[in-house]
Amino acid sequence: MTFLLTYWGLTIFLMLNLMFAHKLFEKAGRTSKEGLTPFVNFKVALEITGKPLWYIIFLFIPVANFFVFISMFVDFAKAFGKTDTKDHIFAMLLPPVFLWKLGNDEQAKYLGKVDTLPKIKKSFAREWTDAILFAVYAASIVRWATFEAFTIPTPSMEGSLLVNDYLFVSKLHYGARTPATPLQIPLTHQKIETIGLEKTYLEWIQLPQFRLPGFSEVKRFDAVVFNWPDEKGRPVDLKTNYIKRCVGLPGEEISIDDTQVKINGSAIENPEKMQFMYYIFSNSILSEKTFYKYKISEYYFNQNMNAYLVFTSPQTIEDMKKIGLISHAEMQKEDKTSVNNDIYPKNASLFPWNRDNFGTLWIPKKGEKIQLNAENIAKYGSVIATYEYNKNVQVDYNNNTVSINNTIIAEYTFKQDYYFMMGDNRHNSEDSRFWGFVPADHIVGKASLIWLSYDEKGKIRWERLFNIID
Repeated sequence: MTFLLTYWGLTIFLMLNLMFAHKLFEKAGRTSKEGLTPFVNFKVALEITGKPLWYIIFLFIPVANFFVFISMFVDFAKAFGKTDTKDHIFAMLLPPVFLWKLGNDEQAKYLGKVDTLPKIKKSFAREWTDAILFAVYAASIVRWATFEAFTIPTPSMEGSLLVNDYLFVSKLHYGARTPATPLQIPLTHQKIETIGLEKTYLEWIQLPQFRLPGFSEVKRFDAVVFNWPDEKGRPVDLKTNYIKRCVGLPGEEISIDDTQVKINGSAIENPEKMQFMYYIFSNSILSEKTFYKYKISEYYFNQNMNAYLVFTSPQTIEDMKKIGLISHAEMQKEDKTSVNNDIYPKNASLFPWNRDNFGTLWIPKKGEKIQLNAENIAKYGSVIATYEYNKNVQVDYNNNTVSINNTIIAEYTFKQDYYFMMGDNRHNSEDSRFWGFVPADHIVGKASLIWLSYDEKGKIRWERLFNIID
């Protein structure tokens, strides 16, 4: 319900924009009062521009309502003699300013309903320019508010999601974010590699970011697309997109015991197609065709071990054993005595953890308070300094102090929620175990549908097309 009210609330917002056209209502022979009265002004605007009254239905259809209003603002421009492309762009991007300015333009006269006006002969270039501008504008709105295409570039989510799976990512589930970096080439993310353009945006304007309510919160086991928090040098909304599975929610304690993820001390369900790294031993040479059959995309032959190093699921290992393809397999997991200096929070002296034995680590939650002792500063100091929008933060790990605006603080209350993400390919995924938490403002959307998939040989994986992503 909150989701629907929010997107219908967009209708109210756009109707307020329409109130700036009240002087245009007078020029069209109607009253200023009609222009200033919500809902009435929409009905009268349809009559002024010549659109059928059944368009009122679109007021109650999320997203569609946006396009109806934008079309109406452009129709107002046409009805009052503004036919240049620049005027239409002005009407789409800044409707209240455009309508107010047009209403106060003494030379602007009401010419009649749009479909009764003489057709303006446009050049071939003008026709295509107008069509392309509208298409880009419409696609940008759809991409921002509803669904965005995403490609799986790495095997970190195998075997649930495969390299060269093409997905639709739903912005509706968690709510679309307002743009933080508005000066950007439309329909691009951060760069265009094909032409060597490393930045498709300008950072001259950085806006505060808000999120429209969605119809769901981030849930455990959701396949989530997010901006990679650890990427430096780019605005939040233009960091590289990652996809991982959410395993830890705000306020929970996460640990990993011998590869088993635990939340608040209890083991959670493992992904059905979870993978690990194995050495597999065979009495014969395994062909490329064999690995292809078992959907093993990465494999390497180690001559010293006389074995193949593969990333696959425990079930696949059992299947290969049953038919005698392999004699045995050894999972390459790290024991509790092994220490990995690359594991978050990258302080092996305090936290001698590794990818298979990790934690316990509390996941920050909005409104929750922590004491800033040596252990918590090591765990959360970088979070406070990097993701909490605090100014003049100094974290002194040697003296175990955190200061904000030159004042040392003894405790801290978090301003937003955080999540712990992991890849299903547990031994081939750089995830929260290595770089920490995913802040709520970095969440892009929920992976929802595979619309295209092809393998390393370029063959379409027909069985994956239009699969809903669990």
